[in-house]
Amino acid sequence: MNHHLPWLILVVLFGACIGSFLNVVICRLPAGESLVRPPSRCPRCGHPLAWYDNVPVLGWFWLRGRCRYCQTPISIQYPLIEAATALLFGLVFIALYWGGWRPFWQELDLAGTWPALLVMLTLVATLIAATVIDARLFIIPTAIPWVAAIAAVVVLPLASFWLEPLRLVAAPAWPQWLHPAIGDAAVRMGLGGAAGLVVANLLMWLGVLPRSFPEHEYVAVTGQGQDEGGRDAGGIGGEGPGASNDAQDSGSQASGGGAVNSLGQGGDEPWYEHPYPRREAAREVLFIAWPLIGMMLGHAFIAPASSLPEPVSVLGAVLMGALVGAGLVWVVRILGTLAFGREAMGLGDVHLMLGVGACLGWFDAVVVFFLAPFLGLGYTLVLTGAGRVLRREVRQVPYGPHLAAAALIVLIFGGETLLDALGVLP
Repeated sequence: MNHHLPWLILVVLFGACIGSFLNVVICRLPAGESLVRPPSRCPRCGHPLAWYDNVPVLGWFWLRGRCRYCQTPISIQYPLIEAATALLFGLVFIALYWGGWRPFWQELDLAGTWPALLVMLTLVATLIAATVIDARLFIIPTAIPWVAAIAAVVVLPLASFWLEPLRLVAAPAWPQWLHPAIGDAAVRMGLGGAAGLVVANLLMWLGVLPRSFPEHEYVAVTGQGQDEGGRDAGGIGGEGPGASNDAQDSGSQASGGGAVNSLGQGGDEPWYEHPYPRREAAREVLFIAWPLIGMMLGHAFIAPASSLPEPVSVLGAVLMGALVGAGLVWVVRILGTLAFGREAMGLGDVHLMLGVGACLGWFDAVVVFFLAPFLGLGYTLVLTGAGRVLRREVRQVPYGPHLAAAALIVLIFGGETLLDALGVLP
């Protein structure tokens, strides 16, 4: 344990620096601004910040929360995000190497797992950024979870080149240490499903498959359930222009000390919904049919995983995790839209779970999917109760942060450990 302490300190400091970058992502990415230029500056006076003003967490305190040049207050979000990222990075490191919940991490130790650790920390960073943006704006920019997905797709198969020989010596009891819950059939289905996903995107790019929920077809809806022309819009809906398929709303109305969201639901500001959601959901069924066909063909025709090179097998495991994670949420989105005639969830949640599944594997992605509703229900009950006690409207949050919280819990403890603790597994 003692030999891990310097690495723990390094990971925590690294997390604080990543948190500083996440503040840039949170502020600039939704606005469509560059993450690189211009350099860090005061948003009020535009003066570039010196390097010593950008020291994570501490910089805010020695500036006393104000710009050095124009004395404009600096949001406390900046040190909070930096401190939270550092804390979560350290917590994940402790859980993986000291917690005992993922024994193959301890057996292989840092020397045999550091590439996978980088992937897990990347996932944590993307979950933090997606949570804050989604909670503030009810959108999840798809670029954020795709960073985690690409990290898993690239790093984990490459890592198996040099780590598999070490695994054979140090931890022979864990033949599939990168995704221990994966199986031969799942590897083949992951490879085939990814090929089907590529085909579906190619067909959509060629115009053979239609795009669902085009932005120009959305209509503005007021808090009284009418669009701007005075027509009944049929209730609460989803996403508006500019948010497109990356947005999600909680679908909750505020009344008598309940919850209100930033899209105006429960308030006087308009939000946006699509006039023909069932038609658009049917278009999405046509899209996801291709990955499903690919999974079946992969299971039938791709060689057994044991005969595949180790990096290809790991790649199949990563892809299967991504497909299962995204597919679970997408199916709920489609079924909810068809059943209720309203856009049930945003595609931002689908992309978020794609990244989670790619990093954690299909089994843990399933646990995340079933854990998140309980977290959302508990949060809603507490928030509604607080609103009634305070006799004021309390702002609701969308579903993305609950998925992110569930993913962090599963990352720390492991899906099998959680189910075993709950008595679900023998």
